[in-house]
Amino acid sequence: MTSRLIGLLHLRLLGVCVLVLAVLAVLVDFFEQARYLVGGRGELVDISLLILYRLPTWLHLLFPVALLASTCLVFALLNQHQELRALAAAGVGPGRMARPVLAVAGLCAAIMFVWQEQVIPPALDRLEPLMMSRFGRIDASWDFFRRHQWFAGKEGRLYFAAGAAAEGTRLSRVTVWELSERFSPRRRVDAEHLERLDGGAWRARGVEERHFGDGEILAMEQPVQRTYDFPETAETFRDLAGRPAQKTLPRLGADIEAMDRRGLSSTEYRLAWHMRWSYPLLGMALLWLWFPALVVPWRRRTVSQALTESASLALVGYLLLALCRSAVAGGRLSPGLGAWLPLSIVLLAAGAHWAWLLWGMKPGLRQ
Repeated sequence: MTSRLIGLLHLRLLGVCVLVLAVLAVLVDFFEQARYLVGGRGELVDISLLILYRLPTWLHLLFPVALLASTCLVFALLNQHQELRALAAAGVGPGRMARPVLAVAGLCAAIMFVWQEQVIPPALDRLEPLMMSRFGRIDASWDFFRRHQWFAGKEGRLYFAAGAAAEGTRLSRVTVWELSERFSPRRRVDAEHLERLDGGAWRARGVEERHFGDGEILAMEQPVQRTYDFPETAETFRDLAGRPAQKTLPRLGADIEAMDRRGLSSTEYRLAWHMRWSYPLLGMALLWLWFPALVVPWRRRTVSQALTESASLALVGYLLLALCRSAVAGGRLSPGLGAWLPLSIVLLAAGAHWAWLLWGMKPGLRQ
């Protein structure tokens, strides 16, 4: 009965906290984007769509704050009329009170994971064209949208493609260099279009082919169309543009492998891959860290104190994330370590806090 009471109260307060934070996020975003209206760079409809597409990202960022605030509020309300003392007198210890809280926290972590995979990528896919067409890109995200034109192939081949389809199956204004081991040209193929065929070959149109020997052109051919058995697949030329947050986990993993094959830096993408798993768990870890302080029956608690504590906990979590992210960007930490280190630090602190709580309690109240 006690677990059910705490669980239902926790769920109700969690919903209220999420709603309040969503309203605050919309208001903050509106005042931030109001400069577009003042500058005449957008209309109210465009601003509304911009805020709508950014809201899923805001909610994912603030969901741990809602979890912490709702948990602190639950035990602040239970302490208003000394319910915690009554529960302690009845033999209900922190172990029993932790079960519904952990169940709600686990539900939140699952929702955050699904939200990041199913809701945020489609929203960002709609946000980016709106930003480019109506407002222009004003941040540092250009680096995620550069279209690469040079590609390293197999057997000493270099490809230059002025344009390419998103899946890499069709290239336009292509130049293929075949180089020897001494990096001297053996053959150059220029084509207006290069298209991947079902059998694995490439069909070139508007071809101009040159053969080299000792640094000189030995022969030149200009067939209208020719088929080449290049070993490269369409994956070699696939467009990797997009923020890491726009990509689902399978696509993120495929892009990391493709970037490694092309010799591109995949640090941001690897960090995003690990953060998909670690960030939903960080809220649970922060909650587990502070839970012993919430269930102390002799400590008076107020609603304002609960909100202050939850905000402080969230600030600690965001500070750890910012420090580790900066260390990853500076090359001091690997992406995996930078993503999981904040969670590890919080869990170690939580273990010490729980050990202190249980050591000072009577054996009958530890359950």
